[in-house]
Formats: sequence, structure tokens, C-alpha cells
Amino acid sequence: TVRVDGKSFEQAREDILNLIGTVLVEDIYVNTDVLSGGAGNTAKAFRSWTPIGSTGENAYCGIFSGNGHRVSGLYANCPDTEGVGLFGFLGSSACVKSLGIEDSWFSGKSSVGSIVGKACDAQLLDCYAIANVSAAGDNVGGIAGELVGENSLTQPVFWQGERKGRDRADLPDYKVKLSVCFC
Repeated sequence: TVRVDGKSFEQAREDILNLIGTVLVEDIYVNTDVLSGGAGNTAKAFRSWTPIGSTGENAYCGIFSGNGHRVSGLYANCPDTEGVGLFGFLGSSACVKSLGIEDSWFSGKSSVGSIVGKACDAQLLDCYAIANVSAAGDNVGGIAGELVGENSLTQPVFWQGERKGRDRADLPDYKVKLSVCFC
């Protein structure tokens, strides 16, 4: 077993990749017609999305530049998962910028958003989403399910879609259609 500073080779490699970052050079299409095809309907098979940085321990900490491109057709049906979105968790040095999420559907236990489930003092710059998000529990939002820290939303962010959730466990779910811009 190869070890680097007490970590396995795989953990050290992941740490290095998180610091380097990513720049999209074209749009990405994972599925088509996710929203119009009824993502909640099991009749159509969609490729499932596993969030990047799927736990707090392996949160994405790099820079992710969408470069003005979009990721379309993400489908994540994770009823027992906290931290659901393109990214499950973003760490304090992470920055996601110039990115759009379109025609996507996200569902989880808690901390569910289109760009990120839970952002811990990470920056979200010039992002938008046209997606549906829902959570069985709390912390659900269009762009980010949960923001921790003071510097998370620093430039205009747009989101349009449906939100489904509940305020309390003893109340039924509700659905609201929203168009929101944060500045």
C-alpha cells in the first residue's frame, strides 16, 4: 500500500485533483427530457448522477469553472442521502463559477440543491439553474440546499424550477414553482 502523508494513494490523488480544478470547454448532456419526461416517473430510465464530493469528508475544494457552459440532464434520486446536487459538498476553498444546470432533477434526504447540496464557506459565482429539487427533510434550495459561512453567494445567481418539501414532519409536502435571482 502506497501512503502519502499518512493517506492512501487514492486519497492523496483526490486531494490533488480537488486543488487543481476544472474548466468546462463545452456543454455536457447526461440525459434528455428529464423535466418534461417526468423524472419522478419510473417509466423512463435515466442515467443516475452521483454528486461530486459526495460526503463532507471528501468535499470538493477546487475551482470549477463552467466557462459559460451548462450541464444538462442530471438525475439524482437519493432518498437516503444528505448533500445532493451536481456537487454534494463544497469545502471552504471551493469556487463554482459561470455554470448553468438545466433540465435536471434532484431528490434527497436533506441539503439538496441544483449546484450543491451543502456549501461550507465556498463561493458560487454567476451560476443559474433550471431544475426541480426536493428533500424529505430540511435544507432544500434551487442553487444550494444549505449555505454555511458568510461568503457563499457573491454575484448574481438565477434559479427557476419547482421545489417540493415540508416545513415540519407533521405537515404534508407542498410544491411551489419559483423564479428567483440573488444579487
